[in-house]
Amino acid sequence: MNGGTSATSGILVIDSRGVVFSLLRSLNLGVPLWRVTTRSDVADLDVGLAVFASYDAPDWTVLGDLAEHFTTVLVATAANHEDACHARKHFRSRRGNVR
Repeated sequence: MNGGTSATSGILVIDSRGVVFSLLRSLNLGVPLWRVTTRSDVADLDVGLAVFASYDAPDWTVLGDLAEHFTTVLVATAANHEDACHARKHFRSRRGNVR
């Protein structure tokens, strides 16, 4: 996987509430979007990008697993400085692909 998006691979959105998924869909990005509600719903998918919607404290275990398989974007609706610092430190050391 090259980490880029394409019309054939699309974007995986892990979103328990569907709010972020609806917003992304409204943008008409021109690529397929797939929504799942939990990480366990994801098998061996061929997607160019995973978007993880976090409405509370981010689940760093789930994010780490996603980053090992996909270029991953965390959309945190309750973002704070501590979480941002944690993400930078955690994923820099793991060489993950979290943005």
